[in-house]
Amino acid sequence: MTKPSLTFLRRKLQVLVRQTRQEAGLRQIDVAQGLGCSQSFVSKIEHGQHRMDFVEVSHFCDAVGVDLLDFIHRYEASLKTRIRAGDLENRRRVLKPKRRRS
Repeated sequence: MTKPSLTFLRRKLQVLVRQTRQEAGLRQIDVAQGLGCSQSFVSKIEHGQHRMDFVEVSHFCDAVGVDLLDFIHRYEASLKTRIRAGDLENRRRVLKPKRRRS
């Protein structure tokens, strides 16, 4: 059995971060205040423009009020499911931004 690609693993983490924030009923600005950063930084995390390290994941869990071990278990469980079509569409928008007409 082959290992999943790093792109796949990172995308799963991005999706879980967004889902966890939304399930907590928080906006990006709320999480940003809890992390002591800007809302745009939280957006970059959710859209794959910033890769979170373990310490940032831990701080994120604190900011949204989720136990780190529960978050890790959810991440592990998410690896067993495929990425939904809607998530792939969001990924395409991040990877291929729309061209601006002049």
